[in-house]
Amino acid sequence: MIRIGYILTACVLLCSCGQQPPKVRPSSCGVCGNAVVPISSISDDTSKPSLNIAVWDRSSCGNLLFWDDDVICTQCRSAYSSLFKKWLLALEDPTAFHQPLHHGIRHFPLPDASNIKSLVVYDQVFSITDRTDSVAFWYLGDDIYLSRIQSYASTNSLDLNVNQPGRLPDQVFIKAEYRNESNKAMDDTAE
Repeated sequence: MIRIGYILTACVLLCSCGQQPPKVRPSSCGVCGNAVVPISSISDDTSKPSLNIAVWDRSSCGNLLFWDDDVICTQCRSAYSSLFKKWLLALEDPTAFHQPLHHGIRHFPLPDASNIKSLVVYDQVFSITDRTDSVAFWYLGDDIYLSRIQSYASTNSLDLNVNQPGRLPDQVFIKAEYRNESNKAMDDTAE
């Protein structure tokens, strides 16, 4: 936990000084092998679903995962974070990924739409050593639904994070995750 705190502090300090750590950028996508371009060369049309929510989250919070000159794939829209040395893709559509999401994530049971209080975001993160697929969202708490997804997560080998912050007593944050450590997705030269 302390290590993450040091990394985040370093990121904030680097951003506030306008300096960036030394970077090695991949010349092609580590997920699909296609061409990449600097993130700053593409704009996200806010009248449509985001091309990659990890890059353009459209929230009021700043996004410290990417530098403007980090790269994004022209085909699958996975983006490379030189800070974390990972490829990230986050979308609202679980069927729109170049490499299909793990079946347990792709078919994760959602609560009734009227109880969902945020975007339902599916994401895929690739590093040299692993791949993680996940789904996350906020919903109005319901013990029956919670019991159902706990059983589903267990059956599908998913890690399930359930968080009910005190400041939002009726809302629950859910994140289900599947991690595959044997899938090598990134080219070693991207390190």
